[in-house]
Amino acid sequence: MDRIERLMATWEPRIAAAFRLSIQGIRNKVVIAQLVEALKAGDVERAVRLIGIEPVRFRPLAAVLEAFFEAAGMDTTVSINVGPGVGLAIFDVRDPPADNWLRTHATELITRISDEQRDMVREALRPLRLGVDPMLSMQTPQKLALDLVGRISSVTRQREGGMIGLNAEQAKWARNYAAELAESPPNPGALERKLRDKRFDRTIAKAIREERSLTDEQRQAMVFAYRNRALRLRGETIALNEASEVAHNAQVEAWKQAITRGVVKEDSVRRFWITAGDDQVRPTHREVPGLNAAGVRLDQPFQTYKGPVMQPGWRFDPGCRCRVRVRVVE
Repeated sequence: MDRIERLMATWEPRIAAAFRLSIQGIRNKVVIAQLVEALKAGDVERAVRLIGIEPVRFRPLAAVLEAFFEAAGMDTTVSINVGPGVGLAIFDVRDPPADNWLRTHATELITRISDEQRDMVREALRPLRLGVDPMLSMQTPQKLALDLVGRISSVTRQREGGMIGLNAEQAKWARNYAAELAESPPNPGALERKLRDKRFDRTIAKAIREERSLTDEQRQAMVFAYRNRALRLRGETIALNEASEVAHNAQVEAWKQAITRGVVKEDSVRRFWITAGDDQVRPTHREVPGLNAAGVRLDQPFQTYKGPVMQPGWRFDPGCRCRVRVRVVE
């Protein structure tokens, strides 16, 4: 593990925590009484507005991305400052190109998450427009509102277990899990859900053996626990993707600044594609370093099985763990 990989490992939990903090802020700001009134009226768009999924709510996430970008850029200068010219390379996070990339990237990410959240809420409320009970249990508008934003935990005093924060696919997983639990007896598939809280397995298994239903309280606790785990997974996924993308671009900007200051020559700097190096690396990813054995220039794409690609990461392939290393070549 090199310097930048160690830095990414340190910052990934911070990015995930900042995402969860942003979501927590959205949930805690919702006025339940107003949301209930919108749901009673069947006004989905008003409900979406009242939940307040706005870019400003994600300031904690934007702030930690900015801090990581600067830390990764400064860390890169340690690799640059070797041999003649030691101490000449510095990283200025407010240098216009670096500042522009950071602001544009943070804006695009937060806009994408915000739009995704609004669409998820609309999908969750679609049964309301159709006159169908969304959770198969004759929920009142009050219960539906709490399903969206969560209930206040007696331990943390924060809202937990809501759908806000999940992406559309995760929200669908949770609905399917709720449907399995609502069957009488519960559908055995509920015991195969990867994100389930296994502490409830014994209760579910007993209900299946005794051919009886779970109580509303039991199902609510199980679904809320499932959503909490899905939210944590969502944060971890965002953190993994963002750590890779931000670290890569911080490296590139640091090297560009060093070139501008005359610390290194542009023709001598190359980017190299690095895989995770384990047996989980996909064959199509494993072949990329060989296709670019001599490295590529800072603004030159890598050759891959998908064609020219600027960098690895989720934009290249979902779940990609490859990264880039930049160095001077002779």
